[in-house]
Amino acid sequence: MKFVSGICHGPWGDCFRACIASLLDLEATEVPHVNADITFEEWDKMYRDFLHDRGYRKIALPLVASSLEEALSITAGWADGLPYIFSGADRLGSGSHAVIAQHGKIIHDPNPKSAEPYIFGPFPGDGRYGCEFIVPFQQGGAQ
Repeated sequence: MKFVSGICHGPWGDCFRACIASLLDLEATEVPHVNADITFEEWDKMYRDFLHDRGYRKIALPLVASSLEEALSITAGWADGLPYIFSGADRLGSGSHAVIAQHGKIIHDPNPKSAEPYIFGPFPGDGRYGCEFIVPFQQGGAQ
């Protein structure tokens, strides 16, 4: 896995694209990104379609935890050593941020300007964290 930093500095950021690029050993420019106001459903479909075309699926598991450390510990148990996308609130508390985690630790933060992990706590509004696995599937198999 090569760690990719975000390259887009618009109002919607670039962390999720950089995380996918990191997990798949791609350049950020090889992964789609929309720096525009679209619905979550449109955003999610864009990434699911991109991954599907390359033989992967995104499996998302939301969770509630009392702290960032507890959330990372829980997701580490689910991951069983695999790296995954972990997400929650950014340090400003006004938006969301995604990082790569493994073994209960943040191993890569795609924010190139942050010396500390830019993720701070659960998503604003609903108190949940996100854990997303990018997993291969067999093309032409059960879908």
